[in-house]
Amino acid sequence: MSDHRDRLVDLSTPEADEPARVAQVIAWLESRGWVLDDPDWLDDAPTYRLGEGLAAVVSGWQAFDAGEGTDVGVCTVCATPADGDEWMAALNDWFETGTEPFLTCTGCATTSLVGDLDNSAGVVCGRVALSLQQLDYTFVRDELLSQVRAELGGRWSYVHLHV
Repeated sequence: MSDHRDRLVDLSTPEADEPARVAQVIAWLESRGWVLDDPDWLDDAPTYRLGEGLAAVVSGWQAFDAGEGTDVGVCTVCATPADGDEWMAALNDWFETGTEPFLTCTGCATTSLVGDLDNSAGVVCGRVALSLQQLDYTFVRDELLSQVRAELGGRWSYVHLHV
């Protein structure tokens, strides 16, 4: 049986602000009716429940990938996939240095930060993330991501994990 999780990854929180951002995300969940269900069931992080849905607040610098079928990021302007070698080198640099690099699209020449690509099947790095399970991925990708961006601020990216 396979496992699917949707991850909303905060790309903008620096290390010094990580504990405060985690507290802010937890308060945001609780204000919407999510209830602490298990201290560390999902992703070894505090896990909240709303109906059948589960949400864990994951923290600590890490790469959040799509698991099986991880692919390169895709340009949000023209839908051209990033060059595989350049994308992998950029991700390695990002993970090792903590500084998010830019990539230039080979299809339309748009330059963007790696995290601003469509990384739904890719990889992004961050310190704080919401890991969600048993929710409709279109709701998470299209609605919840917009709510998180508007109400919590910062830069957030969506990654769909399949293991």
